[in-house]
Amino acid sequence: MRHDAQRARLPAPAVHGSRCELLMWHGRLDNRRDLVRQLRDAAAEASTDGALVVAAYERWGRAGLGRVIGDWSAVLSDPRRRAIVLASDFSGVRPLYYHHRGHEVLWSRSLEALLGHVDANALDEQYVAGYLTVGGYPGRTLYADVHAVVPGYAVRVTGDGAAVSAFWRPPTSDAVRCHDEREYEEQFRVLFRDAVSLRLQARTPVAAELSGGLDSSSVVCVAADLIRRGDVAASGLTAISYVHRGSRDVPFIGKVEEHCGLRSVRLSVDDIPLFAEADILGALPHGRSRLQQSAAAVARHAGATAFLTGQAGDQLTGNWLDDSLQVVRPLRRGRLLEASRDALAWSRATGMPAAWILSRASRAALPYLGRAASLYQIEGMTAQGDTSLRASFLQRARFSGPDAVVSNEWMAARPWRRPHVRALTVMRELRLLEAPETMDGLHYAHPFIIDRSSSSC
Repeated sequence: MRHDAQRARLPAPAVHGSRCELLMWHGRLDNRRDLVRQLRDAAAEASTDGALVVAAYERWGRAGLGRVIGDWSAVLSDPRRRAIVLASDFSGVRPLYYHHRGHEVLWSRSLEALLGHVDANALDEQYVAGYLTVGGYPGRTLYADVHAVVPGYAVRVTGDGAAVSAFWRPPTSDAVRCHDEREYEEQFRVLFRDAVSLRLQARTPVAAELSGGLDSSSVVCVAADLIRRGDVAASGLTAISYVHRGSRDVPFIGKVEEHCGLRSVRLSVDDIPLFAEADILGALPHGRSRLQQSAAAVARHAGATAFLTGQAGDQLTGNWLDDSLQVVRPLRRGRLLEASRDALAWSRATGMPAAWILSRASRAALPYLGRAASLYQIEGMTAQGDTSLRASFLQRARFSGPDAVVSNEWMAARPWRRPHVRALTVMRELRLLEAPETMDGLHYAHPFIIDRSSSSC
């Protein structure tokens, strides 16, 4: 099912009692009960999820959008401010593109559909520079004057132009304190099970990627258990694996299949190219489109309406080779023996000298000095400074370098959490989690990405 562009003119000046109007709602609302309780009388008039979103916006303004939890994008008309408001949830799974000219705004969930209504002949060179260095540019597309809503931000279009502002911030200060290490594990299992179950509420089968890695395997195992126990409405599970000749993932995929009592559909990248000439002919440069088309076809053939991935699992849980900045935590608490033991453990795991790990952690434990470059260096996250792009092109594109592409909100987190928050920031703002157009009609979702208030043990 293809989605055409929609358009609206800026609303006329508000008269007494003018209400906001929902122009588009696409998504899933996960905290309906919470919103109903918070909105009280206003919620009584809201019979649909979209109407609740409007009520939240009218009650709290832009901040109200931050209270809407789920995978969604929305467009509202605000007569009081003579504005059209476009917004996307913090993860950006449901993309939203727009173009405004004069007092008219055009938008679509499909960039390709929007381009059919816009004279987009000029390239956005700032996006090109960002794409060729870090993989994208927040709020921009390949086409000048055609924009993307940045996840967690609202775009307010008025007669004076478009103003972009955040309504969601990364959880840089939230903390969970438990009395026993095992309680952290139990709470994580509860939250993760909840995150998967939220995506399994339709009375239809569900499809899920299975690579054999920890992240996608966790999603498949939990989904299979929820369905087997009858704890969710989903009626079945189809796992989809991408393999190739000699793939070392196959034994792990087999173990998950055996544990869950299912057989995955295996798509061979030897037969389906990861990159093809047709991939560059779409609205955005995109690899893996053939593979995604095949996976979507398998899901639809199985009758699935949801497609789950394990994306962001490694980044958000610290499942990468070097997460040794965790040594900062005992250092800040004055537990030198514990820090030394941790540094030795990380040294054995990473092959890096324990003294280097302790030295880096000691510098990261110092008070924030305000120099972003030093933080990149301290945390081993030096941005890609080298580029083959011509200096004249970068100057013409007003591209100041990779460090300036995404926001620096992640630096407000404690040192040992910065790599995780930064990973989330990059994935959000470069829209790496958005549903590809090949998945149109399927509820594309990432259970590891979930917005929940912190709690204590």
